Amino acid sequence: MTYRDPERRTGQLARHLAGLGMARGERVTILPGNRTEATESLLAATQAGGIGVPLDAGSRGAEPARLLDDRGARVIVTDEAHPAHRPELLSRPGVTAVAAEGGESNGAASTGNTAREAASPGRRAASGGTRI
Repeated sequence: MTYRDPERRTGQLARHLAGLGMARGERVTILPGNRTEATESLLAATQAGGIGVPLDAGSRGAEPARLLDDRGARVIVTDEAHPAHRPELLSRPGVTAVAAEGGESNGAASTGNTAREAASPGRRAASGGTRI
């Protein structure tokens, strides 16, 4: 990995967040866990004019939903692993999940460099989320 790789992914995610109509100062929940994508997502939220607010990937039960409500975030940036584990967050009305891909995981570089909306169960990708 070079410095250019995370810079490119961060810029791509920032443009996508801005394209979702994110307002200046709007909170974006970050849920990729302890991965490169977490740092890139925080930087992207800042570049897009928002505020990245991490959510502990290990939190369980009602706590994640309570924290999401408290933050008032309408966008969740997650990774490939977390959408399947968090259907209760992704199925919330008005919440768009963006799955950040790329960076490093378990010490091995990934060739993925896109983000996309992550569709929640029972919802179409267009309304449920984006992969970047």
